[in-house]
Amino acid sequence: MEGVTNNEQVVFKYVLDNPIYYKFVEKSFFTNKSLSALILIAKRFYDKYKEVPSESQMLALLHDNDKIDIEDGFISAVYSIDTESYDQQWLKHTTECWIKWKTLNKQLYEGITIAKTSEVNIDNVDVVVQKIVDTIDASNEVNFNFNEGLDFFDPASHYQDNSKKILSGYKYIDTLLGGYDEKTLVCYVGQSNIGKCVCGDSVVKLHNKKTNEFVEMKISDFFELIKTQRRWQSE
Repeated sequence: MEGVTNNEQVVFKYVLDNPIYYKFVEKSFFTNKSLSALILIAKRFYDKYKEVPSESQMLALLHDNDKIDIEDGFISAVYSIDTESYDQQWLKHTTECWIKWKTLNKQLYEGITIAKTSEVNIDNVDVVVQKIVDTIDASNEVNFNFNEGLDFFDPASHYQDNSKKILSGYKYIDTLLGGYDEKTLVCYVGQSNIGKCVCGDSVVKLHNKKTNEFVEMKISDFFELIKTQRRWQSE
């Protein structure tokens, strides 16, 4: 991605100073191995202490780690980068574009790996193809809109962009609705005693009150029996 690689240290410093991007960035995104190691350390430090490691803290962590060899001068040079001296709109846009591009490259690589390592046949081709499509669907992972929720009383907030649908992972729902909409709370509800905790192969025990007999039956067979009885009653 032209114009971004040359500014990798600047992008790193901007990400380091803005931990909201940590979950989107992986160490493999950086071509510089030292930056790859530093971002991994920074993310672990933030997960534990909920703050960005200072230069002295980063140096101390590295001095205690015999497996990582990074010169103190390199760390000082990175930490000395003043991201505030850059145009903030440009820097934010450049960083987010870089993350999106790196994420797409990672997903393409994973998709190609799946295609090359899978033993594809007539029976599983649909599953393999869907797995690759899901892997490359970057919209499910990279979303920099950090404003949660919508204004219920704003009519424009109720407009849902179909291009920003999020796959649910359930074929029927994705076919019917195209997936979930952003910033929505989806709840599945059902009335009492309808079998929310069972599936078609679940076995239930039925009590015949007339004969006092107990019979075990699959829930799917039970519902088919009810449907058949209702048809007979309606005829």
